Amino acid sequence: MAVAVNDEPARANAELDRYLQGYYMQPAEVIRRQQYCFTGGEYERQMELLAAMREELSG
Repeated sequence: MAVAVNDEPARANAELDRYLQGYYMQPAEVIRRQQYCFTGGEYERQMELLAAMREELSG
């Protein structure tokens, strides 16, 4: 799972794309289809999503 938080959602998306492409050496769009990826500036919403996934995965 990858998370990028920035007050500007477009910048968060760009930051995450650069990370994914650099780390996995594949286009970010390919990696985004293979794993959970979240970006944006809604910190509380992202934390709620992460908490829900944690519960689901530990289930």
